[in-house]
Amino acid sequence: MKKLLGILVLGLLTSCTTIPEKAEVYSSIDPKNRTIVFLNSTDWDHEFRVSLQKHGFKVLKFASREQITERSKDFTEEKSFNKAEARYAFDQRFRRKDFCLAPDSDLLEAKIEVVDLRSNEVVMYFQREGWTTTCLDTRPKYLFKILAEEINSYWK
Repeated sequence: MKKLLGILVLGLLTSCTTIPEKAEVYSSIDPKNRTIVFLNSTDWDHEFRVSLQKHGFKVLKFASREQITERSKDFTEEKSFNKAEARYAFDQRFRRKDFCLAPDSDLLEAKIEVVDLRSNEVVMYFQREGWTTTCLDTRPKYLFKILAEEINSYWK
């Protein structure tokens, strides 16, 4: 009986492990430029966008709205590209790790890369986990608020 109880407790403890929290800055950014876009779409775009806006970021819907065409002086070469609407973009990945009995409450693992669109360089990386809404759990809550606060604190 004690062995069975020990195995159950060990199973519960290992199933509640959290991912390591990471915040890495690889190069400097322009702290005044707080306009960003999302490079990819997720189910959580709206919640993340609202949290970022509450922390002073302007989050545009589309990375580009205009196509630019450049021609050589002798008109023999032509190059087209999309004009970026923002200097920085977020490459975001969210993975559902658990759910709660409360409606729409999921435990998510988030991995966010901040990309400088001028240099195509990853300048920051954030990894966190948390709940999307209130849940009866002691682990970190309100993932999008946590992410927005942390990104804001490193945006210098």
